[in-house]
Amino acid sequence: MNLRAWGMAASWNMWAVSWKNGVVYGTRGKLVSSFRIGMATRVVGVRSFSTSAVRRRLKWIEELEGRRIPRYDRSPESKLLNMSWRENEKPRNILLIKKPNVEAVKRAVVEFAKHVNETYPGMNIILEPDVAAELHSEFELPVYSLSPSPARSPFPYTIETFPRTPQPSSSPITSKPPTLSYVPSFNENLPGNELHELPGVDHPYHSKVDLIAAFGGDGTILHAASLFATTRSVPPLLAFSMGTLGFLGEWKWRDYKLGLATTLGETQAGGCKVLRRGRLNVGLYSVRDETRNVLMEEEVNRGQGKARTSWHAMNEVVLHRGLQAHLVNLSVYINRKLLTTAVADGLILSTPTGSTAYSLSSGGPVLHPSVKALLLTPICPAA
Repeated sequence: MNLRAWGMAASWNMWAVSWKNGVVYGTRGKLVSSFRIGMATRVVGVRSFSTSAVRRRLKWIEELEGRRIPRYDRSPESKLLNMSWRENEKPRNILLIKKPNVEAVKRAVVEFAKHVNETYPGMNIILEPDVAAELHSEFELPVYSLSPSPARSPFPYTIETFPRTPQPSSSPITSKPPTLSYVPSFNENLPGNELHELPGVDHPYHSKVDLIAAFGGDGTILHAASLFATTRSVPPLLAFSMGTLGFLGEWKWRDYKLGLATTLGETQAGGCKVLRRGRLNVGLYSVRDETRNVLMEEEVNRGQGKARTSWHAMNEVVLHRGLQAHLVNLSVYINRKLLTTAVADGLILSTPTGSTAYSLSSGGPVLHPSVKALLLTPICPAA
C-alpha cells in the first residue's frame, strides 16, 4: 500500500501514523508527525484528526413535560407564604424573561443559563421567540421556544416578525369626526379599542413553565405576568433587579446563585418565603345585559377558538374618556350599590402592586402588597 492510500485509510478509520526506519506503523488514536534522524524517530507535533463545532439546538416547548406546581403554606409568624417543592417534583422547565436591548442583561441571561445547565442538568431553558433567535447560538445546550405555527411568525424569529410585547391588531382605522354628542362604542375600529394579542387560554406557557426568572426592572416583571394574563395560576417568579425601577425586584444580580438555590428550597429546610401578589380579574360586559360578555363575543367573531372570558391584570385597570374632549362622569357601583361618582378624565382601579405605578403618578397612596385592598384613583379630577 502506498503512503497516500494508507493515509486516506487512516483518516477514514481515525487511525494515527508514525514513521520509523521508513516503515509506517498504525496506532489507534492521533496523528503523529515525525521525521527521521539517523535510525531514530523524533516526534515534533501531535494533533487530532478532526474537530466539529458544537451543535447548538433550538427545540419546541411542546416537547417538554407538563408543568409542576409547588405547595404554598401559610406561616403563623409571617404574612409571607412558605413555598416548597414536593419530593421528586422539582421544577424542570424555567422561562427566562429579559429586558431588551441591554448588553449587560444579555450577558447575565447567558451566564444564568450556563449555571443552570451545570448545576441543575435536569432543568430545561425556555426563551421567548425573539430572545431565542438572539441568544440560542450562545449556548452549548438545547433551548426551547414556541414552535412556528400559522398563528405565529415562521422561524427564525425577529423583533419585526414576532414582537416581544403583545401588539394591537393592524386593522385600518376608520373614525368619524368627533362631536360633542359622539360617543365611540367598543366595537368601532378606533385607536385604543383594539383587543391586544395576549396569550390564549390554552397557551403552551400555561402548561409547561414551572418557574420564571426575570432580568430587568418592573416593566420586565409585568411583561412576564402578562404572559399569564388569561390563566388563574402564575408560576413562581424569581426577579433580578437590573432595570431603572426596582419596586418589584427582590434579588440583586450578584446573588443570582443564592437566589436560584433559595427558590428551589436548597438553602433552608421546609422551602422558601414568597410574597403572593393579587391580580384583578377583569371582564367586559354589556351595560344593558350584564350576562352578555362582550370580550367573549368579540373573540368568537374573530375565530379565536376557545374564547377568553376575562383578563388578569397585575397593576391596574384604567377607564378613560378616550376621544371625548370633556370630562366624564364615572359612577362606581359595588354589588349594584353606588359607591361614588367622579368627574374626571378617567378612573384607575389599582392593586397594591400597581399603587406604585400609574396610580401613584395620579396622586394615589402607596399600599403594601400584603394589604387586601383596591385603590380607586381619579385621573385629573374636577370634583
